[in-house]
Amino acid sequence: DSDNGVITIKKDLMSDYAPYYVVRISVHDSLNADRIVTTSLSIPVVRNVHGPIFMEKNYESYLTENTAVGSSVVDVSATDDDNDQLTYDIPLQLEDNDQQEQLKGAEYFFVTPSSGRINLKQNLMSDLARTKTYRFKVRVRDNCSPEREDMTSVVIKVGRNDYLAEFQGQPYKTES
Repeated sequence: DSDNGVITIKKDLMSDYAPYYVVRISVHDSLNADRIVTTSLSIPVVRNVHGPIFMEKNYESYLTENTAVGSSVVDVSATDDDNDQLTYDIPLQLEDNDQQEQLKGAEYFFVTPSSGRINLKQNLMSDLARTKTYRFKVRVRDNCSPEREDMTSVVIKVGRNDYLAEFQGQPYKTES
């Protein structure tokens, strides 16, 4: 505004993706029109206003210990009001979670980065500790600048066969 020097926006900034705008400003003395001062002003634009948000803060699923490797276990889902492309992962380093639980989750499960689908990565019967509940965090990122993220908790309960088969009435006879 030439009366008070206030700079205003004339059009919607969502129509392009410039990370900043450079405005050239000239000021002149109203008593002496030959006295002009010019400067440039750089105005940064924060493009990533909203971060992703998981639809649920906790996801839970149940499966049996003989579930096939590669099977889908649970889908985690997030939205982003900026409509950014989202990427999901199971982070290996976390400050606020039991590190052993997180590593155990990443050992036996994987998340498809583009969809949030969690699948079984390794045969659960190979877990010598016979873990009945896996707890880990899944992260979603929007891959923008500045990058924003959210976390959710995943709990997967496993039905274990605690009773091994036993043969009764030994010795056995076979007929030839």
